[in-house]
Amino acid sequence: MAFDIRNRASELLSEGKEIQRIEGHTSAMGLFTVDGARTKKWLNDVNLLASRLPQNYPIRQEIETSYFHRKHPATFSNMISYLESVLSDKEFIGAQDLEQKNEEIGAEEEKEYDVFISHASKDKSIFVEELYKTISKLGVNIFYDKQEISWGDNWKKCIIDGTAKSEFAIIVISQNFFDREWTERELSEFLKQQNSAHQKKVLPLLFGISRQEMVSHYPDLEGIQYLSCDEYSVEEICILFGKELIKRLRKKKLLAINEGASFRQTKLHELLANWHKYDSPITGENPGEIAFGRLVNLFLDDSGRYEIAKPLLDEKYVTQLDAKRAECEQLLSEWVCADNADDAYVRKCSDSYFSAGKAFSDLLKTSINHQLNDLLGK
Repeated sequence: MAFDIRNRASELLSEGKEIQRIEGHTSAMGLFTVDGARTKKWLNDVNLLASRLPQNYPIRQEIETSYFHRKHPATFSNMISYLESVLSDKEFIGAQDLEQKNEEIGAEEEKEYDVFISHASKDKSIFVEELYKTISKLGVNIFYDKQEISWGDNWKKCIIDGTAKSEFAIIVISQNFFDREWTERELSEFLKQQNSAHQKKVLPLLFGISRQEMVSHYPDLEGIQYLSCDEYSVEEICILFGKELIKRLRKKKLLAINEGASFRQTKLHELLANWHKYDSPITGENPGEIAFGRLVNLFLDDSGRYEIAKPLLDEKYVTQLDAKRAECEQLLSEWVCADNADDAYVRKCSDSYFSAGKAFSDLLKTSINHQLNDLLGK
């Protein structure tokens, strides 16, 4: 189903204002803040919404930056403002509504059936029933009028809908098939869809007729490979159909894998290109203080970058990075707790933390680059 940005943004805005009203409070520094488990989930949901916005949409970048610094007291209020801005952008929302409508139309065309058995009613008892039962053993979804059209249904509409919702069509062509209004209309629909999609859909199956008879009635089938019941048993026909279906499913899976790999590549390249956008703001009275501040925040900033990269990385990289991050967090904790210890111990703790933070930073960049190379090979 298409993602509805307008409705989701409205839901999050309403929920955010409710959280703000119920859970918001003024801190000791006079800042209005909101925290708690519900707030964290809400911020995650807003960030997830941002990922659905166009990459070049300015508010998306603002939301992602605010989410990265989500512990800042002003983040919650900023997110409320960003949602209001999205909903007030009539040109953008209008374009999204149109895109959603188009996606919904496309979704209606998703294939509900693996195969449609097109046949003449007179052939049901002498052949088609056996074919249906045999193909059913594959566990596939079949449009077979006897099973799909129920009492009171508009059977013409059901058939037309079935032709559009089927991956393949086995056309059982016989003497009984010729010159029948609905068998020929079904064949016409399937040929139209096949020509439009530029991929195989029509599977002619000759029952008691020759190829010449088929071509004389349906010249459009001349160049399409057929099977004849005189040469293949029902079981063999079933096996051959199963092979065609498997090839189609493999192709779809490969396309899905490639699309997934392309998405991950794009997001990882975006992270590398905007690497310093996620740096914490550093202030200092001299270059030495600024450099020290950057060193202190190196791991914290990279930990935030890792949260962006983590869903895009394979498990082998995640395992290594999780272990190194845990080590850095432990060293940071030891350094903080050593605040009242002697200078030598404090310096040892800080050096260990800085060293581990640099190692984590190097490992993160290396992992991202290795992952990109892995994806190029898929």
